[in-house]
Amino acid sequence: MKQRGPARQGFGGQVLQDGADDRSAREADPLLRCAQTVCERGCGACADQPEDVAANVTLALDTGVAGLSIEDRTGRSLYELRLAVNRIKAAREAITKSGHDVILVARSEGFLIGQTDLAATIERLVAYANAGADCLYAPGIRDLSAMAELVSAVAPKPVNALLMGPEMRVASLADIGVRRVSTGGGLAAAAWRGFDDALRLLIEKGTLPKRE
Repeated sequence: MKQRGPARQGFGGQVLQDGADDRSAREADPLLRCAQTVCERGCGACADQPEDVAANVTLALDTGVAGLSIEDRTGRSLYELRLAVNRIKAAREAITKSGHDVILVARSEGFLIGQTDLAATIERLVAYANAGADCLYAPGIRDLSAMAELVSAVAPKPVNALLMGPEMRVASLADIGVRRVSTGGGLAAAAWRGFDDALRLLIEKGTLPKRE
């Protein structure tokens, strides 16, 4: 698995670090956050209609992003497939028109909202690949065999995976063909957990952990 540029914690980790909720932060000021954190993806998914997605993508491209991630989730449901595909097409056209070398990641978020039909998720990601996505992403899939099936279905385009716990290892994902991994809010959550433990020690014992 070849890394393209420095590792980043991602948008979820950034907003958790700021004490905010991921989706509410996107709705509040996504492009400003994208510019401030130089995160590797923009937030074209904050618009519903394809023409508005294209407009947001164009604005995000002006911040110098290296990649954009377009989701198919709206609240607790997914966009109808045709609309979801057209949103990816609009993002692709905006990137092509700009002339920038930017990765377009298409995300299908069913597994994050209880829609865990693997075949339906694969159908969506194949359609997004055909619509111009460079990389495909279904956060929430933990099972390696399911991930391998997804990798095979969209090949030769690369698949991104979200690390969601200690049972998911980068080496194992690489072995089945995953080309990219995200930590989401995992690193930020781990940092906050360490902070909470240190604060508890200070309150209860009047001291702090040894500095490494």
